[in-house]
Amino acid sequence: MGKKYIQENEKAKRVLKTIGFIALPLGVILAGSGIFDAFRRFEAFPHHQGGFGFVFRIFLGFALVFVGISCLSYAYMGKVARYTASEIAPVKKDTANYLIDGTKDEISDLFHKIKGQTIVNCPYCGDENDPDAIYCDYCGRKLRVTCDCGTENQAGSRYCKKCGKTL
Repeated sequence: MGKKYIQENEKAKRVLKTIGFIALPLGVILAGSGIFDAFRRFEAFPHHQGGFGFVFRIFLGFALVFVGISCLSYAYMGKVARYTASEIAPVKKDTANYLIDGTKDEISDLFHKIKGQTIVNCPYCGDENDPDAIYCDYCGRKLRVTCDCGTENQAGSRYCKKCGKTL
């Protein structure tokens, strides 16, 4: 690839994996032993005034666990992102197709209205026809009925839209 920031850096990944796989188990061991020691001291000797080295081990252990998890997450971020994208992409595609399928007629009507055209749908078969069409392209039936008053009404209308007379 031509762009340096897009290229994979195998050396950095290797360093992050090494740090992560060393720091994480070491942190778990330190934190676990510190917690175990804390419970053992307070259960067995509640009034014992001994040292508090276990607190340092717990703190250091949790810090190492955090460093280990962070390094490993950065080292494997590309693989996780590619896996996530491969799982999500089909769902996004299905959702987009569902939304487009549900709105394509409305978008088509809006497009024709913006261009100044209105589509005439045949009341018999539902086919779209040009605004100046008199007969349907698909079924051949008449798209408009003219009233005695001279008003053009959509075919299938029972009453004139201007005078209300029965067609």
